[in-house]
Amino acid sequence: MKWRAKYPHSLNLPTSWQQLPNGSAYSTLLESYFERWFTRATGRRLLKVGGLSAEIHCKTECQQVLLTSETPQNLTALCQQNNIILIEDSLHELPFGDNTIDVCLLANTLNFTQDPHQLLREISRMLSDDGYLLLSLFNPLSKLLFKHYIGHFRYRHFCRWHIIDWLELLGFEILDSQILPIKHELKWLASQSVIVARKCSIPLSLQPQRVLFENQEILNPVSAFRETAHKI
Repeated sequence: MKWRAKYPHSLNLPTSWQQLPNGSAYSTLLESYFERWFTRATGRRLLKVGGLSAEIHCKTECQQVLLTSETPQNLTALCQQNNIILIEDSLHELPFGDNTIDVCLLANTLNFTQDPHQLLREISRMLSDDGYLLLSLFNPLSKLLFKHYIGHFRYRHFCRWHIIDWLELLGFEILDSQILPIKHELKWLASQSVIVARKCSIPLSLQPQRVLFENQEILNPVSAFRETAHKI
């Protein structure tokens, strides 16, 4: 059977870590890991995609924006309490202009996304040059290997290196990638993995340098011989 990135059925994204087994432990673990990256990433706006991302507390001067496909009471209260802008819209066509977001957090969002390729393409489009993408995933090479549900939510398996390949094709530089164990988990069998990537800014064009190099007469022996013969 051929594996496809786009899942044929819609999936429900949890709106709180409390809905998942070990959710509180995962949330605390991710907050601790991402803390140093939040302080390093600067800019105007930080986008959190999905309810799980919303509950990852971060210290930042960026204006925080939450994008979710539904807005239950817990997310509404959380946004009001922390001065977070709440937007309810599709996760596959993000309602932001190009280069308008400086930091994006996907806390296990891809695991519950029907079309992860499309979501990552949209994030690449809206991230500013040198913008940061912070994401976490459930590690399939763990006790979750043969599970298709976490709590009452169906989810998808993605290996870290698979997501890294996608990001590199989109022009991201991978800054860090590792597996994070919670208490009583062996590191290489831990349920959470994380990736930190930065959107690379590249020169608009190298064409002028190439043209200048090609026009140098010293590389054209026929022209040089004709010019010498004419002088004689």
